[in-house]
Amino acid sequence: AVQLRLNQTISGKTAQTGSFVALSVINPIVINGETLIQAGAQAEGQVSSAKKAGIIGSPGSVGIAVTTVTAVDGTKIPIQGMAAQDGEDKMVMSLIIGLLCIFGFLQKGGEGNLDSNLVINARTLSNADVN
Repeated sequence: AVQLRLNQTISGKTAQTGSFVALSVINPIVINGETLIQAGAQAEGQVSSAKKAGIIGSPGSVGIAVTTVTAVDGTKIPIQGMAAQDGEDKMVMSLIIGLLCIFGFLQKGGEGNLDSNLVINARTLSNADVN
């Protein structure tokens, strides 16, 4: 298991699917007394989904998938971890206000955001040789 911290805030409003995501390892990975992955080591991922909030209160969303972490020797180790967040659904409120006032239909839902410093738990996908 590898605990990671997201290095930047990601929003469904601005993110694009496939974009690079930077993460950092929180705790070192030590096996049999040897450090294989240092705390602070870089991990990478991609935006797996991104949707802007829409009118009539429809929520936005964003998701990321973690793909690799860098070992002490520079080897990229495949890992798997995910995080996703949906924004606030304001459709009902928008429809009620819209019936009273046409501008209610223009109300947007909440944006989906993954905040920096979010902790993501990931796992290695297979054994890896690290020198």
